[in-house]
Amino acid sequence: MKNLLKTIILIILPLTFITAQEDNDKQEVGVRMNTSNQYDLFYKNQIGENKYFRLRTVNAYLNKSDSGLGTNVYNIGFGLATGIEKRKELTDEFEMILGWEALASIAHRKFEESSQGNYRLGLGFVLGFNYKLTKNINIGIETIPSITYSSSYGGFRNPSSINIGLNSSNINFTGMYSF
Repeated sequence: MKNLLKTIILIILPLTFITAQEDNDKQEVGVRMNTSNQYDLFYKNQIGENKYFRLRTVNAYLNKSDSGLGTNVYNIGFGLATGIEKRKELTDEFEMILGWEALASIAHRKFEESSQGNYRLGLGFVLGFNYKLTKNINIGIETIPSITYSSSYGGFRNPSSINIGLNSSNINFTGMYSF
């Protein structure tokens, strides 16, 4: 498990530094939210004409709660998604987004003396639209149908699964600032 996380980090971090060192026209930062009140942060860097490198957080959370039995339950999760998107200008203010992204995330839960968790790896197809409100502010909508593999660890069973998903609850709204 630790080797998997090290491998993911060793792949994603160099990509971030490589794209940050290129002489690009535009960078963007923003927030992505879905209908389930989940939020992701993202960064995009232009790497060519109408082509962007994208990096976003996935399921980032940390919480502590009372189990009701006088003990605490700790939950932590974090993941990253990275990929490439291409933009096609439809009008001066409206553009379509097509691309792909790879994602990796891990979640861990500790209750009393037991702990369990899961990790998820996947590949998704990015499909969306951006609307330019001003020169520096864009709003958008996107969905990412994806194929994911997940596996659990700890506890009594260690199930794994492969999922293919696309549904309306995966519609995400974005707000971006360009600089």
